[in-house]
This record gives sequence, structure tokens and C-alpha cells, in this order.
Amino acid sequence: MVHLGMAAVAEGFFSGFQAWQLRFSHLVGYGAKYYSYLMSRAIASWIWQQCFEADPLSRSQGERYRRECLAHGGGKPPQLVISDFLRRQPTASQLTSSLLQDLESKNEQIQVARRGLPIK
Repeated sequence: MVHLGMAAVAEGFFSGFQAWQLRFSHLVGYGAKYYSYLMSRAIASWIWQQCFEADPLSRSQGERYRRECLAHGGGKPPQLVISDFLRRQPTASQLTSSLLQDLESKNEQIQVARRGLPIK
């Protein structure tokens, strides 16, 4: 009977307890989400650097992106969409290089902004 009473007390106490950081549910799947984000960021950086960095408003590149990437919706495997669009297979080295180049570019922009100069 005492055990049942303790369970009821615990249930009453924890039912209104909203401290999400004390539960483990926020950690489940975190690694997969984080690395999926990094992979997406690396691919986006690679596409930007290869196709849009020189001319972000390039009509021909924009149309090519729409035709070769967006037009497929979910009907083509993502790895094929990327490799066909960039005309090469993504490698860990290439994706890492794209991320690092993106970070260096952002760092340069921050340094220029701190000096009060207009950003290119």
C-alpha cells in the first residue's frame, strides 16, 4: 500500500514537471539530425561555390538548378540529383573543403563588417 502511495505521489509530481533538459528525449536522434544538417550545408555550399558564387543571379544557372534538381521532386535519389547536377560524385574531402571555404568566406565578411567597410 505504501508503494502504491509513493507511485501516486511521484505521478502527481512528475505530471506537471516541464524541465525538458532533465529528460533524455531531447537527445534521441540529435546526432543524426546534426550530421544531416552538416551534410546538407556542405552540399549547399558546394553548389553555391560551383554555380552561383560568381553570379548569384545567373539566369542560366538558376534554370539549370530548377531543371536538374528541383524538377525531380522526390522522384530521383538525392545522391544522383547532386552528382548529376555537379557532374561529379560527392566525396568526404570535397564536402569538407566546401564547408571550410564557406566558413572562411563568412569569417572574411565578419572581419570586413567589423572594420566598417562595405561587404562584397
